Amino acid sequence: MNAIALAIVVLLAGQAAEVRLRGPVHEAFAITGESRAPRLAPQPPAPLAEAVPKAYPGPGAMWIPGYWDFDAEENDWTWVSGTWRFPPAGHAWINGYWHSAAGGWQRVPGIWYPSFAGQARLAYVAPSTARPPMQPPPPRPARGDDPGLVFIPGEWQSLGNRLQWVSGKRIGFPEGQGWTPGRLAWTPAGVLPVSGHADLSPEARGWAFAPLRARPGAAIEPQWIWTARAWLEFAWRDPEGPYRLGDYHGTFWIDHGLVSALDAMRQKGDPFLEPQARRLASAVAVEQAQYILRERSMGRQPLPPRALTRESAANQPWLVQAKGEPTPEATLRKEEERLKYFEKQSKARQRLEQGIKRLPASGLIELN
Repeated sequence: MNAIALAIVVLLAGQAAEVRLRGPVHEAFAITGESRAPRLAPQPPAPLAEAVPKAYPGPGAMWIPGYWDFDAEENDWTWVSGTWRFPPAGHAWINGYWHSAAGGWQRVPGIWYPSFAGQARLAYVAPSTARPPMQPPPPRPARGDDPGLVFIPGEWQSLGNRLQWVSGKRIGFPEGQGWTPGRLAWTPAGVLPVSGHADLSPEARGWAFAPLRARPGAAIEPQWIWTARAWLEFAWRDPEGPYRLGDYHGTFWIDHGLVSALDAMRQKGDPFLEPQARRLASAVAVEQAQYILRERSMGRQPLPPRALTRESAANQPWLVQAKGEPTPEATLRKEEERLKYFEKQSKARQRLEQGIKRLPASGLIELN
């Protein structure tokens, strides 16, 4: 066994949870423009005791804690590890939560929402019965066009107490900048229009940690982050909004609406994945990645492993151990306070949504 593989095995032995090679990416790190109502799930277990990692990407990064996701195929819970995130300008993170509904539980997604003076006004609207207009695939750049332009998909935007459709367009970004697409975020009180907004590029956003499997209430510390290669080789778009990475090739997930993120990028556009794929690989390499995805789905190529094990550690291109500056003690204290605030905010948001009797309506959430 080589030195790198031996180091990985030692680190795995010290981890109190199973590191997963399949699961959602934290919704605060990246989100698609999809917004279907979430599936019903059993009642979520007690949260893990998630420690803030010892290393962080640098000053300005905020730690956003993880949450549970239900793997309906394996009938088990996956912990979506927290994420180090450099926030988009002018936006505050509003934590998601699990909501008790008739017949089960549903996860209300967290969102980046415009904030001013420490406040965010959430304006809910009734869901539109109109479907988005049929649109052709994103146009390819014509001769003479700037090859750095990225297609921004169309979206629903609020106009007073109703919704209007805004068509997609191609725009360019300075170095280190990117875009988060708009969507109609589902909540029990109705839909919450979240407009697309300027964000950081994928490589500048921070660290997206791999998900975990552990006993409810276990103490864990995320250590492994997704590499850029994972996004190219096994990224999926869930119609409920998150990106998922890993083995989602079975018919179970196809029936649930998951599609390859590379295929969806060509069909609808993807301002998160498109510049990343362009930077990471040539057009031929992207075609090869799509070919491998399809061959895996057809059963003609071996499926990727679902967990980081001693056997899969020797040749593991999708995860790397997080290495960076030591997380300052002040940041650790601040993030502990932030976690308590998130819990308080989540309860306040639930009370707000439960108290809404009609639509449209709005509510004010304090973000300090």
